Amino acid sequence: MTEPSELRARILEAARREPSPTRSQATTRIALIIAVALVVDVALFFLFGGAHRGERPLPFLVGTLAGSLAVALAAAWGAFARGRSMLGRSPRWLAGIAIGTPLLLMAWMRVWNALYPDTTIALSGRIGVRCFAFSLALGVWPLALLLRACRERNPVAPGVAGAARGVAVGALAWVMVTLWCPLANTPHVAVGHLLPLFILSILGGWLGQRLTAVAGDLRGT
Repeated sequence: MTEPSELRARILEAARREPSPTRSQATTRIALIIAVALVVDVALFFLFGGAHRGERPLPFLVGTLAGSLAVALAAAWGAFARGRSMLGRSPRWLAGIAIGTPLLLMAWMRVWNALYPDTTIALSGRIGVRCFAFSLALGVWPLALLLRACRERNPVAPGVAGAARGVAVGALAWVMVTLWCPLANTPHVAVGHLLPLFILSILGGWLGQRLTAVAGDLRGT
């Protein structure tokens, strides 16, 4: 085990080798990335055909979108905001976002499926492959850019923080894909809408370890 004094010296040395941007520089960089991500993802949304209501009743569409958006925004705030601690959110908080967000999104969809049983009808051959690909197209590159911009070193839980951020980005993609996809049966949603969140969570965890882990620079600790 490394002594606390040695670990502290290694952290300070890592900070010296890689100076952090000022708060205003970091805020500007992240705001620019978010703006570019919104513009590009909206362009992709319309390039792929825009909104499709299909056979979904309007109250069903509005209800599922409103709840999903609320969950996605809460997840994004919880995953990307640092909270009161300089070390960021606690691992328990971040794990709750990574695990709870997909469950909440799926549960919310199932509630509306129960209210409108006709939305559970599955169409042959529509297992969700297109939605799966579209979800990843909307989420992978903004996640990579955001984690690259949020280069603060995380000595507590870099992998869990990255996973939570991956899920948060995936939840925002879920909202857009829900508006784009006219299907809402459970097997289709599980493959095309839910599975990409787990992929983005794994990717976010890996990128978090690669980009923000103190241990990545402190070999031998």
